[in-house]
Order: sequence, then structure tokens, then C-alpha cells
Amino acid sequence: MATVAYSVGRMGIVLTGLSLFLIFFGFNCWFFYGLKVKPQPNSQNLLRGQTCPLATPIACIVTSTWLHFYRQNLAKPGIDYWEWANFPESNHVCPELSALLTLPPPKAEVKSILFLLPQQPLQPFTEGDFWQQIHNHLLFSDWHQASCTILGQTSLKNVYAVCFNVSWQTITEILNLQQKISWWQVLNVSVSAEMVEVETAYKQLIRYWHPDLNPSPYAHQFATLINLAYEEYNTLPQVSRLNSFFKLLYKIYSFLSSLKQLKLLKRD
Repeated sequence: MATVAYSVGRMGIVLTGLSLFLIFFGFNCWFFYGLKVKPQPNSQNLLRGQTCPLATPIACIVTSTWLHFYRQNLAKPGIDYWEWANFPESNHVCPELSALLTLPPPKAEVKSILFLLPQQPLQPFTEGDFWQQIHNHLLFSDWHQASCTILGQTSLKNVYAVCFNVSWQTITEILNLQQKISWWQVLNVSVSAEMVEVETAYKQLIRYWHPDLNPSPYAHQFATLINLAYEEYNTLPQVSRLNSFFKLLYKIYSFLSSLKQLKLLKRD
């Protein structure tokens, strides 16, 4: 009798464990199947607090949580939206984010510029090394033009506003920054630089950025910019350029005169 009772008790434990396993397994299948169910066309109504179209209540909670996370992080600096592309919930946050994610993932350098748009949109183009500013400007201009071709100006304008919190006016200002560059900034001289200084600066820069010598993808644009700056300098009135040359000669004469006076003082 004791052996029979022990066997019955042992079988009961096994059946109880098996039942719990089946319940747990069935719950997981039910839950994860619900996560994989595709939303209905009206799934964007989730943002308005309407019924979740997914199969399970728990999956609905998870999806709503992700949607809340995405919405809270829109237009914040340093957000890499392309990391969200593999999550289906990101396609139902807003039309602007969906439009942005249709674009090819940009290069790391372009991403670093986009990361700053929500907070410091002008920093990559106005601070630091001058040639790095121009490099960033060309990178962003290329990305902007490609994106505008794919999405259209109106859609891209909305993407900037919603995803990067930057106005179209600021974007236009960024794109026009290069037009405000003066010839002496390009040649890295002062506006009142002497002729010899300008000539030396031009030769050094054009040699460094020559497309045959520099591997930069923008070497041709840089060389063109340097040549245009030098051409602008050459269009200056000859009088002002001669005055600068005579000022240089006067400085040399003054320096030599001071040396002569020092020699006379030593003799005395």
C-alpha cells in the first residue's frame, strides 16, 4: 500500500509539473505570437490612445511603451534614428519619422552633424578649423540635396521640424554660409595682408589641396574655392594693393633705419 501511495504521489507531482510547463509554454507562444502580428492600417491611432490592434493585452502594453519612448526622444540631440529602423513600432510614431527612415543611413560624419541639429545647428559650420567647417558644409549639403530629391522639399522640411527641431530658415542659413566667406578667410590672411603674404598663402594652399595630391573627396571643391578667393583678391583696385606693397617697403626701411641708429649709438 505504501508503494502504491508513493507512486500515485510521484505521478501527481509529475503531472502537476507537466501541466505548469504546458501553461507556461502556451502563454509564451500566445504572447510572442501577439508581438509578431502585423498592425492594421489604423494602427497610427495608437498615438491617439485608441485600441491596440495586436493580439494580446501584454503585447499592446509593450508596443505602447515603445511608442512612448520613441515619441519622447524625438528631436533630441544625439539620437540615431536609423537604429530604430529594425523595430516595427518606429514606423507608427509619426509620418515624419517614417519618411526619415526611408532614407539610406548616412555616413558617420553626416550623423555627427545631424546629432547637433536639435541643439547647436550652426556649430559644425562656424566653430573649429576653417577647412573642417567647409568639409562639414559640403557633407551636409550633399546629404540635404539627396534627401530633398527622395522626399521632396515639403516632406524634408517637416522632417527637420519634427525629428531635429530645426526650422527651414536655419537650414537655409546653413546652406548659404559658404556664400558669406571672404577671400582673406579662405587664404587664411588678414584683410590688410601684404601682396607677398597673399601670394605665399595661395601657393601653399593650392599645393596642399590640389586634387592630384590630396585624397580628400572634396579636394576639387577646396581647390576651386581657393582659386576663386585668389581671383577675388586680384580684382581689388591696384592702388590698394600697391599701397600695401609700399607699406611693406616702409616697414623694411624703418627696420633697417633702426638697426643703423643702434650701430651709431654703440660707436658713441
